[in-house]
Amino acid sequence: MITILVVLKIICGLVSTNDEASCPESILSAVYLESCPRTVDEWREAGNRKNCKQIAHSCKSFEYHCVINAWKNGTVEVCAPSQLIIGKVCAEFNFGGNRIQRNDNTKCQKCPEVYNSSDAYRYPECYDYVKSTEKINKSQSTKQSIDVSSDSYTTRYVSISSHENVSFPVETNLSVVIGLSITAVIVLIFLITLLVFLCIGRCRQQTEQNQQTQGCSRVVQSSKSYEESNMIAEV
Repeated sequence: MITILVVLKIICGLVSTNDEASCPESILSAVYLESCPRTVDEWREAGNRKNCKQIAHSCKSFEYHCVINAWKNGTVEVCAPSQLIIGKVCAEFNFGGNRIQRNDNTKCQKCPEVYNSSDAYRYPECYDYVKSTEKINKSQSTKQSIDVSSDSYTTRYVSISSHENVSFPVETNLSVVIGLSITAVIVLIFLITLLVFLCIGRCRQQTEQNQQTQGCSRVVQSSKSYEESNMIAEV
């Protein structure tokens, strides 16, 4: 008797067309979550919060779901028509088709041959696919970062001769910058020293010229005083 009921459920599920499964309002309610509810209480609490039944829609039904996405790299909370998931696989929300459907790339050991997508919380191993994918992505990202760092700091070598295996490191950009900086500082110090000496020499010349001018003025004044004294004596 149970087998007959299962077969009938499968037939009813297969009779459903893609148009019936697709729901344009579903994608508007779709939200990515860090994790899905895994117990009945958590599922009911999340469903009450989402309140799918109060959202206007044109679908055959509009029930709370929390399933993986088609790429297995995220969990999606969405209101959508429930579907029969057949073949011991996980349920997914397909953004392209706006519907809940089976994910053929996710084998579910504890899933029954047929179950309702709105009962996805009963099979938490499906959510573990997301964790596995995240670990793989993180390891790949870390490896790429290490490769980029290695390429950035690896010392380059130039062969001395095509017939020899001897090689020597090429001077890096950092060494060139340091060398140019030191050279610039030395040149700047030299120019400042030269400028100081020129200023000192010019000041000395001006001082000597001033002294000479003052000496000439004194001679002129002395001669004038002498002439005045002679003129007074003659008078």
